[in-house]
Amino acid sequence: MQSNREVVLDVVKQNGYAFEFASKELRNDKEIVLEAVKHGSCSTLEYASERLKDDEDVVLTAIKVNSYALGYASKRLQEKFKNSKN
Repeated sequence: MQSNREVVLDVVKQNGYAFEFASKELRNDKEIVLEAVKHGSCSTLEYASERLKDDEDVVLTAIKVNSYALGYASKRLQEKFKNSKN
């Protein structure tokens, strides 16, 4: 079930915390990651692929839910968003 896209998408829409158990392939699926960060905690972004930790849409969605999620973003986006506050 960890690799079944439809199952994982339905589950993370209800509970983003479950994203940590998704397959490596699905951790690189932008739609699933977006849903997970919307319905999870600040650490949900930790389980996303490196590519999506560097995706501005994903990171902005995550930090709108919880600003501490920025700590799990790529270094590039951490610097960009920290510098944009100044």
